[in-house]
Amino acid sequence: ELPAGSLAFTLCGVPVIYRLAAAGCLRVLLEDGKSRTIPGTRLGPELSRSLFLRDKSIRKIVVDIPDEFVG
Repeated sequence: ELPAGSLAFTLCGVPVIYRLAAAGCLRVLLEDGKSRTIPGTRLGPELSRSLFLRDKSIRKIVVDIPDEFVG
């Protein structure tokens, strides 16, 4: 289930959930049970590489999009 104001899809086999929020931030849930919170809206080279190589180290990505980005 997704709350109102959110959008979900998969990218390279990884679920990605976009949500409206007060500030931009990424939360990456990893296969080892840990999570990483990244300010802003970009994964960075290391996590992007893992995603595109489909190495299964990323379980889910939650992207908080600032309300100001929505018209």
